[in-house]
Amino acid sequence: LATCYFRGLDDVDAVIGRLATPRDDGLVDVKATRVPMSVHARGSGRGKRYRFVVDGGVDAPDPKHPHAWQVAPRLDVARMQRGARFLEGTHDFTSLRAANCGAESATKTLASVRVGGPFPLAHAGERFFVEVTGTAFLRKMMRNLVGLLVEIGAGLRDPDDVPAVLAARDRAAAGLCAPPQGLVLVEVGCSWPDDGSALIRELRGVLVDVSTP
Repeated sequence: LATCYFRGLDDVDAVIGRLATPRDDGLVDVKATRVPMSVHARGSGRGKRYRFVVDGGVDAPDPKHPHAWQVAPRLDVARMQRGARFLEGTHDFTSLRAANCGAESATKTLASVRVGGPFPLAHAGERFFVEVTGTAFLRKMMRNLVGLLVEIGAGLRDPDDVPAVLAARDRAAAGLCAPPQGLVLVEVGCSWPDDGSALIRELRGVLVDVSTP
């Protein structure tokens, strides 16, 4: 979310239209709207949805697919989905936060943790998607969460180990941190308008944490 103030802007609708034009800088589906002067992005954000792309069973990284984490082991989606269920809800996610995270509290609420796939790839391996919706995220929390699920999918951990990982409140207990490639911010919820129409679907009706992720 971003808030911009303009003086003497004669054609607001034209600016809004240009912002919605398809672009080539990595941003997709950009929307703009007029808001009251009392609305500001810093205080209006309510939750985020992230998606991470993982390609399993890839013997050698394919440079044609730079926006996915390519791993050699084949991944078991059922194991990953069982592990993901333990991550939903309100937990202390200290085990999934970076050492230099500045958030005051590690307690966050994840409304949904979904694992989709496998989808066969033309070159080699299978593609998986990990999509997480939450009230707020700690530094590198999403990448650490994906690393944990990939370890489970590869058979290096059992899905039932997740509660113990969270209870340890120790980053070393969680294992791998996934690399940044593959991570996409898909959606940001907003508290305005008051009817809740701009909130993320899974977070509607949830008391959200508005602390800085």
